[in-house]
Amino acid sequence: MSEEASLGDALPNDASRRYNTRAGTRVRRPGAHPGLHWEADLREKQAAEADKAHKKAQEDLLKKVKARDVEIEASGVARIAELELARELEDLQDERDLEARTAHGYWNAPKAGTQTHVAPRESSEPSGSEFQEENEGVRSDEEDDEAEEEEEVAVQGKGKKAIRKTNAQRRGDKRVKIRDKIDAARPAKTARLPKHSPAINASPNVFNPVYRQQLLGRTMHQSLSPAIMTPPSVGRIRPEPPRPMSVSSRPDSNTPMSRPGSPAEPETPTQRSAAFDMVRFDHLRIRDTSSPTPSGSRRASVTPARRRLQSLPAHEDKEDSASRYADTREWDLGGFRDEDAAATRESIIGRKRGRPAQTLAVINLEPDPASGKPKTKRRTADVMPSSKSLSAANLPPAIYVFYDSKLLPTCYEIYGGFKDSWTIEPKTPNDPTKPKPPGLVDILTLLINEFSVDGGNHVVEDTDLVFKVTRQRLINWRDGFLNRALTVVKEGYKTFLAQHKAATKRNATIAEVVTWADDALDRAGGEAWWEHPMTARCDNPQGMFKSVYMLRTFGPHLGVINDSCLEEAKPQFGALAMAAAAVEVAFKCFRSGTFAAPEGNFEKIDGADLSCKWASGGVIKLYNKQSRWDSMMDAAQALANARGRKRTRTQNFVDQHDRDMDPDSSSPARPE
Repeated sequence: MSEEASLGDALPNDASRRYNTRAGTRVRRPGAHPGLHWEADLREKQAAEADKAHKKAQEDLLKKVKARDVEIEASGVARIAELELARELEDLQDERDLEARTAHGYWNAPKAGTQTHVAPRESSEPSGSEFQEENEGVRSDEEDDEAEEEEEVAVQGKGKKAIRKTNAQRRGDKRVKIRDKIDAARPAKTARLPKHSPAINASPNVFNPVYRQQLLGRTMHQSLSPAIMTPPSVGRIRPEPPRPMSVSSRPDSNTPMSRPGSPAEPETPTQRSAAFDMVRFDHLRIRDTSSPTPSGSRRASVTPARRRLQSLPAHEDKEDSASRYADTREWDLGGFRDEDAAATRESIIGRKRGRPAQTLAVINLEPDPASGKPKTKRRTADVMPSSKSLSAANLPPAIYVFYDSKLLPTCYEIYGGFKDSWTIEPKTPNDPTKPKPPGLVDILTLLINEFSVDGGNHVVEDTDLVFKVTRQRLINWRDGFLNRALTVVKEGYKTFLAQHKAATKRNATIAEVVTWADDALDRAGGEAWWEHPMTARCDNPQGMFKSVYMLRTFGPHLGVINDSCLEEAKPQFGALAMAAAAVEVAFKCFRSGTFAAPEGNFEKIDGADLSCKWASGGVIKLYNKQSRWDSMMDAAQALANARGRKRTRTQNFVDQHDRDMDPDSSSPARPE
């Protein structure tokens, strides 16, 4: 009985297998029902909510941007409207000031009893927002009809495609909308304009004959009576700012309109305007070569006459014209009078045919621009004077016999052994314990005393011809490294083009030439320095400074110093450094893809600095490795011996009796 009870307790209960199916339960166990995919549904729902939130954020951002653009546009439109209104107010004030400053003696002055009121510029002149481009806004009837037809077509059925506007039409519509906004933002034009109060103290009649005669009398007699005063002008006159005194062209006055010999008179607006219109022409000087000026004036500058500020009436008599121009002085026209420009019948009839003689001559001429300095041609030996020639043939015979054969090779070896082969006269070191390096004067003095056979004690100075000739030979010796490097690199460039065309069946591009030059200058394995440069198959270059470029640049120097008279050979640090610098400069000439010749000789393109860098760098490193140094020197010496100059012609010794000689007059003629 107990066993059955225990077994009954162990049987599974159906209620324990059930799971909660309520809607509010968060944790569900869908294992008993495989058809429920609640995880996939949850992920899909979350993705939809995230997409919806992202779209809403984008819409909110677009709304903010649009609101900001609208705010900026509204502020800009309001600012433009304010500027237009301020400009109109300023123009109106200027017109009223001009009206107030107008003198009452002018021909076009307003008559008494009339009031000049400047109306607001609503209809006379367009504002800044009302200006239109050319032919814009002016539409004919045909264009209006076409526009109406387009609108009708656009309004037609939904199935038909509406006519698209061009970009110009869209810009025009946008411009019109902006103009409408500016006009709507502007306040009432007449409400903000100040009212104009007409002048109360105006003269009863500004064109009466009495006042007119008074004005003419002032200019004729050049004097001013206290009783005759200018009537008060209309409105208030603002004081004019002071003008510089150089504006006036009158030579005998410090004040623009002051007259000599007359009391100081008050300056009227007419006088100020006339003074401001004067211009000086001090640089233009014209002289009349045919007939002198009757006025006898010696002024060389011509000053233009003063201009009238107001236009003249259509009808005037001769007396009025004469009286009006009576105040014009001779100095206003540069000393000319009416009779100078008058033409009579006799002068016209007596004029000769053909072109008349020149009557004006410009005496102040600017010199022509200086042309560039012509390139000097090299003078030949027969034209060059011996005092200026740097040829060794002009040296004394005692020095000339050993100059080319002994002195120069020895001098080249000495300077080739210096790390700095460019300094002719070295500086004295600051340390007194260090000796001063020898200069060219010291070397020449030593060599000449060594090679001369007279046994004298020669002293060479820097003014001697042998010093100048040797200095020029050293310059040519250094330039020889660059010339040889340019020659051999050009040959290498041609070889590269030929090999590239044979391999790729096409010509090399500029980029490929630039890559070739850059790769050749690579010190880790470039073909400019190594006998066997680095390639795709061989990563270990061999033969430092044994490339064909270095050997053909440095080898001829060894061939020259073979004739040196030094007992102990000096390591050619400076010469090898100059060869490396020359090869580097030659390859850099192809950095642009084509050959670009260096600008100047080896010294002008900083060959000295580049040589010093090589001497303290790669040359010393190679010298410290004795086996590599000896191998490089042997290869350069072998090339110098193989490519040296050889005498291909034998010297024929001619018998003295077989030479052409001029016999004496007493000698009998030789039978033929």
